[in-house]
Amino acid sequence: MVGRVLARLPVVGPQVQSWRDRRWRAAQLEAFEHALRFGRLVPDAELEGVIADYAAIMTDTQLGMGGLLNLQDVARAVVRDGLAGAIVECGTWRGGALGFWARAFRRFGGDAARNPIYGFDSFEGMPRMTEHDGAATGAWLYGRDYDAGDAEQRSGALKGTDVNVASEEQCRANLRSSGLPDGSWHVVKGWFQDTLPVWRARIGPIAVLRLDGDLYESTKVCLDLLYEQVVRGGYVIVDDYYAFEGCRKAIDEFVARQSVRPILHAVDHHRVYFNK
Repeated sequence: MVGRVLARLPVVGPQVQSWRDRRWRAAQLEAFEHALRFGRLVPDAELEGVIADYAAIMTDTQLGMGGLLNLQDVARAVVRDGLAGAIVECGTWRGGALGFWARAFRRFGGDAARNPIYGFDSFEGMPRMTEHDGAATGAWLYGRDYDAGDAEQRSGALKGTDVNVASEEQCRANLRSSGLPDGSWHVVKGWFQDTLPVWRARIGPIAVLRLDGDLYESTKVCLDLLYEQVVRGGYVIVDDYYAFEGCRKAIDEFVARQSVRPILHAVDHHRVYFNK
């Protein structure tokens, strides 16, 4: 099956993919297929479609098997239950997760007019952290340059770092190649604090809100500005709940403020999701 999938993949860019790259892709796809088959993680009828969707975006996502299958499961539920509202991702990176979502959504017969996609990212890398994010995040963000006493590094300033810089055009390419019609998806460049207040009225009701901002402020601002638009029964996916102290703190504070506290469901060692 992997060979058939690779043969159907388009060559992107002016240079033909190297033999070494193709070997790596083949090995990744074989491991992915083996895990799906051995674990019986998807119905047999969906297996080839899932592998093809992964092959199309595999170099443009940091999601593992759990995160990808969570997206597929939520896409299936949105279509099955007729859940109207936008799909909003805050922190798109190269667009691999959105591209996988869009492909799964199409396979399940989703209506792009009913569930338009909005992706937000600075495309300048991560902003500065704050004191809420902790020393481990500082070491990840700044490496050996991290100094817990450096106020600028903990300022929360909307100033890009070298971590998770991505191409806006690559993000758009992943959605464009998904087969969804133009006008049903939107990629918005800028910091969440600047773009979300402008776009939230246009977004309207939200069926799925996926948060992948990693940091405390990046997570908090998305919840503060967008959660009220998540429809009843809608999904909130938090990509880095277990991975980053600040993200987890922002979610825990938010949950504690709710009159009816949502139940967090673990996806894997990084992620959780909950329903409104």
